[in-house]
Amino acid sequence: MNIVDFMEQRMIGRKVGNALLDGMMEDKFTANHESYDFPLQTHVVLSTISISVSSCGKLVASTHGDHTVKIFNHIAASPVHVFHGHPRTPWTVKFHPSDSNFVASGCLGCEVRVWDIAQKCCRSFVRLEYSIISLAFQPEGPYIAVASGPQLHMWDWQHPKHTVRPGSYHPRVNEEQHIPLLSHSRNIRAVIFHPTGKIAFAAAPDPPRLPNATSTPCRMYSFLVTQDYVSRCREPMPLDSCSDIIPQVHLYSDGGLDISSDGQYMFTCALVLVNTAFNSPCQIREGSPASVQAADGKERSSHGIISAASTVLMRYMTPIMPRVERCSGDDSEMSLEDDNCSDSPHISRNPLESIRFLDHNIGRGVCCSRTLSPMLTNPDSDSEIVFADPKRSPPPPGWVVEERMCLFKLDSITDSSNTSIPAPSLVSSKPLPGSLMRAVTSMKISPSGRLGLIGYGVRSDGVVEHHDNVKVACEIMDLETMTSRCVMTDEVDEVNIAQFHPVPGCGILYGTNGVE
Repeated sequence: MNIVDFMEQRMIGRKVGNALLDGMMEDKFTANHESYDFPLQTHVVLSTISISVSSCGKLVASTHGDHTVKIFNHIAASPVHVFHGHPRTPWTVKFHPSDSNFVASGCLGCEVRVWDIAQKCCRSFVRLEYSIISLAFQPEGPYIAVASGPQLHMWDWQHPKHTVRPGSYHPRVNEEQHIPLLSHSRNIRAVIFHPTGKIAFAAAPDPPRLPNATSTPCRMYSFLVTQDYVSRCREPMPLDSCSDIIPQVHLYSDGGLDISSDGQYMFTCALVLVNTAFNSPCQIREGSPASVQAADGKERSSHGIISAASTVLMRYMTPIMPRVERCSGDDSEMSLEDDNCSDSPHISRNPLESIRFLDHNIGRGVCCSRTLSPMLTNPDSDSEIVFADPKRSPPPPGWVVEERMCLFKLDSITDSSNTSIPAPSLVSSKPLPGSLMRAVTSMKISPSGRLGLIGYGVRSDGVVEHHDNVKVACEIMDLETMTSRCVMTDEVDEVNIAQFHPVPGCGILYGTNGVE
């Protein structure tokens, strides 16, 4: 069915799901697209670190090595405003999920600022102890979750204790304004909310830090976020007391994972165990019963923006259409170690069953009970892929650890305290040969939920090693089959961040480090 067929069906009164139209628009983009650049004052800007697109699709925010947050009109690719105030490079930027007038940014100088675009000023401000690595607005809630070094804070940004004056330098705010919810022994790399706003996910490496490590996989945790709990929290709880749902994921930044708009799927790179007796990653089975008896006699719950030259640093890939008139025109080099209807925008396929793990630490949870453990049970002989956790458990005979891009179904289970928590099951995956996983900087799900966007940002001698196209900058994948739909290339620059436009078929944006 093409667009004309779709409109004819709607005109004669036949119900045709919006998901079909969304898919057609995205297919049109992947088949035929062009690019144009955003004006970034290239004599000053050295790199584009992070980008975000407003929910209305009209505005784009980007952060840069000149310590600024730039706002652009997406349609005209023209500047709207440049916000100044961060003392160091803003490492992350996010639009409010429903109010496009507000955008939050966090910098390596330990500051988080919420900017009011209409008023062209800083709306709220907080200074923390460590560099800001990731942040996320709580949907329909009062908080911004902030990953500041090894701590995760909940900040009620709508009720600041201090008046913010443009250009002023602020003292450290009192502890009542931000609540340290969780802590860890290493830097928390990413925080993201489930679309419901009731559950959040955080990722951080396991201790200890290994010398000469070529990559630093992170453990993915989930925890509940309620206003009552947060308001009663007076000291941070250990992050590893929360449920670890995926033992080992690869994150360059918080752009390395994404959750679909309906909250049913997660897309990221992960380590998995593969049964060498099988050839294709299609079948997953439960590896243990609903409960097991542990060695101590206790019953445990279980379950399974860019160009070919460094003078342009941000690019928008769009379907080919009549052009519109457009305007033309550090700390960035940092490595951080540390819905059931036909219109529903999700993948139309049955999820596979969950992968199950033994729980060795029940009762330690504070935000929610710990029901997942990285310890692998004896895998069913018919299983082919399960989560890998080489830091805690070596692979059993006949199984090997593989690095893969993975689409997970976020099923829900209820623990012994009737708490509902996510239980990811693998839907589809694709091996990443050699060092290719370490080149991935961004993993995003398209608005329709059918496509995935991968940004590649680590090159060796100017090429992306182990990829079929060594000049790849971004690649769009079919998430069901994990096959490549199209590749965007760049001769020089490395991609720091890539993002789908929230309107299906309206393209992607990506930003680079600007190095020739």
